[in-house]
Amino acid sequence: MWNYVGIVRSGKRLMQAKTRIENMQDRTKEYCRDFLLTRDLPEPRNIAPAAELIIAW
Repeated sequence: MWNYVGIVRSGKRLMQAKTRIENMQDRTKEYCRDFLLTRDLPEPRNIAPAAELIIAW
């Protein structure tokens, strides 16, 4: 987020950030299906939707 959605941003960088967040969400969903939940696992799952909102805004 810092590199793509910082104070200075462009449309191209926002699209790159969106793509990276979508990929992270896909990997997290896949990981959640395949492994038992631990205390650390929900964090990336919860951070990704917040990042999407920031990118879209």
